[in-house]
Amino acid sequence: MGRPLNPTPPGYPEFDIKQFNELRPGLILWLVLNVACLCEQSVRLGGLANVTASMWLVVGMQSIYVIDAVYNEVSEEVSSFASLPHILIRGISRHRS
Repeated sequence: MGRPLNPTPPGYPEFDIKQFNELRPGLILWLVLNVACLCEQSVRLGGLANVTASMWLVVGMQSIYVIDAVYNEVSEEVSSFASLPHILIRGISRHRS
């Protein structure tokens, strides 16, 4: 009765739509934006050889972060901003006891 808490497409019960949309679209678009900025800098400065070291560092580190997050997304312990108050309250109550 009502809407399911974790909707899945018909025929794919292991695929959780809410978990997929929580993390992937934003992080993948963040990576695309980083690569677009790298390409723009290479056009303005005259090639990939002239791209600054800081741009390579940002793209490299954030790419590692995004790939790691998307790869390890299947964890049941994925926390979202919505679960932050519950995590904080649970942590405070543990310190009081």
